[in-house]
Amino acid sequence: MAESTLQKLTRNFTGAVIPPFQREALLRLFPSERIGDEGVKTWAKRILKKLGEAKMQAAGGDWMPGEDKFDITSIDIVPYDVQKRVTMNRSEVRVFERNGVMPVGFDELGSVMAKKANQLLFTGKDTTKGDQYNKTNNQYVTKVTPTSTDYADPTIIDGATNGVWDTAGQVQLDAADLCGNLERYGYNVATSVLFYPEVCAPIMRRPAINGTGIYSDRPLLETFMDQGIMGSVAVKDSYLLTAAATLPTVEDFDIYLIDLSQILIGYTIPENTEVIYDAYSKNTALDAQIAFTPLFLPREFDDANGYVYKGVSRINSIDANT
Repeated sequence: MAESTLQKLTRNFTGAVIPPFQREALLRLFPSERIGDEGVKTWAKRILKKLGEAKMQAAGGDWMPGEDKFDITSIDIVPYDVQKRVTMNRSEVRVFERNGVMPVGFDELGSVMAKKANQLLFTGKDTTKGDQYNKTNNQYVTKVTPTSTDYADPTIIDGATNGVWDTAGQVQLDAADLCGNLERYGYNVATSVLFYPEVCAPIMRRPAINGTGIYSDRPLLETFMDQGIMGSVAVKDSYLLTAAATLPTVEDFDIYLIDLSQILIGYTIPENTEVIYDAYSKNTALDAQIAFTPLFLPREFDDANGYVYKGVSRINSIDANT
């Protein structure tokens, strides 16, 4: 049976939109799970809090273990629903029917969807850009809640240095602190990736400074790789604002190390497309949608404070100008 124009348009539209989304959306880096269909309004996740210490006694005595009840907290998160629609009028559909070719630029729709998904992952909702989301969702990379004891709002592992990378050895110290702090709080450097703002991409390829007028034969980026991390990704400057909430510059920027294994992306609607003919307007709507939310698996640090952290380590206020 011959393929209808609507079927062909759907196939071509999906082929133009989904690949760039999957290529550019950083959600692809993290483990994921389906949390139901689009009827699910809230993702409820139960998390076991820290248990008390085990009891020890001399061997051969009666069974007298330390006893705990499960101390469980619940995190309720409302997923983000990201949507985009473009329309084609009848004459535009007829051109497609004759030529069988999508207009140039439809892949941009996939890029736009990926950009919004990345923004939500790193900075959460942005009402200045029209985000219609009146809930509280603290599950994003840059959210800082110092001294947090809330499993629904874990804080990042922060290391403020005011490091100047044209000082001999400073980048090596910052790399060690970034990775060591993550490890100190129970997360795994070997499953972690370095994220830095795009404005610093040229900086990361410069040689490290080992002394006055003495340069390494290896780029700065490899200083971080030597710590055993998985890799690195440059992201849009707006995703990694400074601690003072300004756009990063070479003279003032932050870097993040994220344990990929300690974030879970929950989907109610995976990335998808749909083509709908509207008999009333005679237009054809081409829709793209994804509904998801990140969840940072929280960990209470084993000290007297009981602060709760996520697997995100940061070094801020870096000055790499030379």
